[in-house]
Amino acid sequence: MKLQTLVSLSAFAILLFAVGFIPLMNQYAFAAVTSVAIEEPEADTSFGANFSIDYTVSDNLGNTATAGTITFTRTGGSPDAGTHIYTMAVPADTSTGEHTISRTILEADAGFDALVDGSEYTIDISITDGVAFTDQELIVTADFTSPSFSAAKTASNQITLTWDENVNSVLDTATAGNPFTLGGTALTVSSTSALNGASNTQTLTLSGVIADGSSITVSYDKDAVNGDITDAVTTDPNEAPDINNIDVSGIPQPPVVTITAPADSSSFGIGDSILFTGTATDLEDGDISASLSWSSDIDGVIGSGASFSTSSLSVGVHTITASVTDSDTNPGSDSITFKFNNRGDGCDTECTPPTLGVDKNGKRLVENGFTYNENSINVELFFTPYPLIKVNVGEENRADFKIYENMGPEKIKHFSFAFGLGQDQVISQSKAMIELDIDFDGKEIVTVTDPENVLEDVRVETSHVSCDGDKRVNCLGVTIFHTFRAPLDFNMVATDVWDIKRNAWQNYYNHGIEVIGKSLNPPKEYDGINRGQIYHLTETSKTTAVDEFGNFWTLKYDKWYKDYVVKKVQDTGNVKNRNHSAFSDWKQLQAETAVSYFDSSKIQSTVDDPFTYEHLTISHREQTLQTLYWHDAK
Repeated sequence: MKLQTLVSLSAFAILLFAVGFIPLMNQYAFAAVTSVAIEEPEADTSFGANFSIDYTVSDNLGNTATAGTITFTRTGGSPDAGTHIYTMAVPADTSTGEHTISRTILEADAGFDALVDGSEYTIDISITDGVAFTDQELIVTADFTSPSFSAAKTASNQITLTWDENVNSVLDTATAGNPFTLGGTALTVSSTSALNGASNTQTLTLSGVIADGSSITVSYDKDAVNGDITDAVTTDPNEAPDINNIDVSGIPQPPVVTITAPADSSSFGIGDSILFTGTATDLEDGDISASLSWSSDIDGVIGSGASFSTSSLSVGVHTITASVTDSDTNPGSDSITFKFNNRGDGCDTECTPPTLGVDKNGKRLVENGFTYNENSINVELFFTPYPLIKVNVGEENRADFKIYENMGPEKIKHFSFAFGLGQDQVISQSKAMIELDIDFDGKEIVTVTDPENVLEDVRVETSHVSCDGDKRVNCLGVTIFHTFRAPLDFNMVATDVWDIKRNAWQNYYNHGIEVIGKSLNPPKEYDGINRGQIYHLTETSKTTAVDEFGNFWTLKYDKWYKDYVVKKVQDTGNVKNRNHSAFSDWKQLQAETAVSYFDSSKIQSTVDDPFTYEHLTISHREQTLQTLYWHDAK
C-alpha cells in the first residue's frame, strides 16, 4: 500500500514536471525577438529638427520578426491633427541590433504626417515576432526652431547678443576665427564670451569705442572657425544658421526732423501769413517737436516750436532750416527753400530766370560768367561786348560758363551755346549750336546742331562752382570742349538757359569768335539747270564755284549766277577791236613799245640838237606798229 502510494506520488510528480517543462521547452527551443528598447530621444526631453530615432532589438536563438511600427502620438503642446505611424521594413528595421531612423525617413512614409514644432509626443516602437514586443517614451517635445539673436550696445566697446533660447558656443579670442563680424563700422570683434547652454546672452568685445550716431550691424557665419553654435535641445540640437546684418540697438541716434509746411520751392508774397510746421522725433527722447528752432538764411531766427506763423519775412529766396538737439547733444535738422516775392513784377509764382551775370535790376550775381580759351568777361543783362577771339581750324577750344539759379543749380534744365551769328540774327538761326538738357533724374543729354559740319569732338562737363568766390552761393558750371572744322560766316556767339519753371534768358556776345584757317571739309557741290543746260558746281569759296565746263559762277542772294564772259572773235584783217582774240597780246606789245620809244637815253643818242627832233630814227618794227589802226567797237 505504501509502495503504491509512493509510485502514484512519483508518477504525479513526473506528470507535474512534464506539464511545467513543456511550456518552458516551447519558450527556449525556438528563435524569437525578446525585447525592443528606445535609446533616443529619452523621456521628458526635446529633440531637434534633424533628430533620429535610435533603438535596439534583442532576440533569443534568432530573430523571426514579421512586422513592426513606430508611432508618434500627440499628448500636448502645439496642435497636431496628423497621423504619425511608420511601418518598419522587415528585416531591415526589425533585425537584431542597433537601429537609427532619421526624421526624413519617418516623414517619407505614407502613414507618417509631418511633425509639428512645439508639440509633445509619446513615442511607441512595437515589433511582432509571434507576440508583440513594445517600448515607449513619454512626453518628448519637438523643437525644430534654429536659434537667432538680437543685438544691443551695452558698453562703450561692447555689444550684447540676446539669443531667443539658451545656446552652446565656445570662447574665441582670435579675430581670424571669430564667427561674428560687424557692418557699418571699421571696428572688429576682438573676443566673444562662451555659453554652455545655461544662458542666452553673449558678449562681443570690440576693438574700439562705438561712436554715437553710428549705425552698426552684426552678422554670424556658421561655417567660420568656432562657428558651431547650437541650441540646448537634448537630442540632435538645432544649429544656428548664417545670420546677416542684425541692427545694433542702444546706440544714441540723432533726432529726425521733418518740415511738413510750407512745401519746398513754394512762393509767397507780401501780406501772406506763412504757416511753418514740423516734427522732431528721437529714438531715446521720443517726440521733441516743441524744441524745434527755425531760422532763415536771410532773416536769421524766425520762430520756434512745432508750429508758428509769420508774415514779416524779407523779399527774396529763403532757405529755411528747422533744427533741434536731443539729450545726448546729437543735432538734427531739415531745410526747404521758398521765394518771398513783393509781386511788383506781376509774377505770382517762381519766374526769375537763371543768369550768367546780373539780375533784372543790374545786381551782379556771377563774376566772370563766360570764359573762352581763358579769356573771361562779366556777362551783362542782354548784350555783352566781347573782344574778338581768333581760333584756328582743327584746334580744341574750351568754353566755361557759370550759371546762377535762385532755386539752386539742380533746377537748371537747359543750356545752349551758339556760334556764327550775324547782325540781327537770333540764337535759333545758328547753324552751329551745342545744347545741354538735364532731365528730372539728373541725366544729361548733349545735342549738337551742325548742318554745315563745322564742329567735331564736342563734349560737355558740369559741376557746382562758386559764383563769385563766396562758397555759400553755388552756380552750375558748364564746360564745353569743341573743335572747329571750318571757318564761320559770322563771329557773334550767344547763350540760352532755362530752369525747371521754364524761366529763360538769352545773352549775346560780340565781336565774338573768328575761326581762321582752311576748311577740313570737302568742297560743297550743287546740281542745277540754267537755260536748259544741267550744270554740276563745285565751290571754290563761300561765294564762287566752277562747273564741269570750266565756267565760273557767283553766289548772289542765295542763288548761283554764271559769270558773263565776252566772246572773243578771230579777225584776220588789219582792223582790230577789243573782241579780237589777240587783243591782249597787241595791247601788251604796244605798251612795251611806248616805254622803249620814250626812253630818254635813246632819245639823247639819236638827236644832234637837244632842242629839235628832226633827226629822230624810227625802227622798222616801230614803223610797222604805227600802221596798225585800233578801233574800239562799242
